[in-house]
Amino acid sequence: MRLLLVSALLGGIAFDSTAQTALPPVTTIRSASYYLYTVQPPDTRARAVSPEEMLANEQIDFPQMRKYGFNTVWLVEFRSKFDPNLDNHYDANGLANFRAELETARQNGLRVMVGLNYGSGFQVVTGREGTTAIHAKAQFDSWLSFVSYLLAGIDDYREMVYPVVFEEGQISAEFDPFGEPDAVALALRETIGNLPALLAPEVRARWQFGWYGATTAFYGHTRSMRGYDWVGQGYYTFDESIRLTWLPDSAKGLSDDQIENAMEFMFDKVEALYPGLPIVITESGYYTCDSTRFSRAADVYALYTRFARARGYGLNLWGYRTLLTPEQECAERRGKGGHSLCNPDGSPRPAMLAVSESFKEDGKLRGVIGSLQRGEIAGTRP
Repeated sequence: MRLLLVSALLGGIAFDSTAQTALPPVTTIRSASYYLYTVQPPDTRARAVSPEEMLANEQIDFPQMRKYGFNTVWLVEFRSKFDPNLDNHYDANGLANFRAELETARQNGLRVMVGLNYGSGFQVVTGREGTTAIHAKAQFDSWLSFVSYLLAGIDDYREMVYPVVFEEGQISAEFDPFGEPDAVALALRETIGNLPALLAPEVRARWQFGWYGATTAFYGHTRSMRGYDWVGQGYYTFDESIRLTWLPDSAKGLSDDQIENAMEFMFDKVEALYPGLPIVITESGYYTCDSTRFSRAADVYALYTRFARARGYGLNLWGYRTLLTPEQECAERRGKGGHSLCNPDGSPRPAMLAVSESFKEDGKLRGVIGSLQRGEIAGTRP
């Protein structure tokens, strides 16, 4: 049965001479990230549920996402799902599962954003040590081959998929991203930040690639990419209850004005660094360790949607649903959690209702708030 499923899903892959398929502009994206994870103490790392469980939940949640007003979903897909040993020996079941996710999104009217370098197996190095640089080059070339494999495997979904490449996790400890952001940007620009030019021309022509700059876009003055079609930046807000040890108290409990001023400053820098390119708020969330603070989370998430609308940006909220309460999440992840729009059972938190209302104002939602109030959105989860 499993082999039949793989054959059926992969059998539909076909290639033609069509160039890049027209996607709706990234500035119209109204998205939420979908990544269900568990934590097993004392390990505080979030580990995704199995691909089968993820898909089963998506088949329930994606219809609800559309009803809430989202038109896109951000999927977190690690390379190891497709390439278990990161050695370009691929598991067809991983690709079949991903294609089933894409089909579920398509059937529910959702586009898909997907990061190409989760667990890439590659980091940018300084090159000060020849052996390290040679090893990094081999790892990078392996990742390039993986990207070509993945894009070929989902080519027939390219009218609904926005591939994204991001800096986070790609910068080795040899660099100080905050102390030497321009040096980091130059190194990225020669490697992962140059992906479009390094792909075969026929592959590059078929896709629109997004670059999520994060650190270098905010702290530096040098572009960390070239040849990408659009750029992204993220912003998170932290409640007073958050117990992250590295986070100063001055960064907690910000007012609406303080949040908007910080976002204006951040995105003004992005616009100046990449003038003329479309912009997406690629990550935005509200961290809390206290369930009684959900009303404040609603205010902040609604602020994000208003900010995106006012600036003409695409928007991705982090994230759609969690398997843990904020208290559980913070206890098991050393003070980090609470940034989700839905409860573990799929019921909406106040933030979801506020976002839906904002999407209605954004012209993306019609008549859904009444159905929410009548309790018409429901589902039983596996």
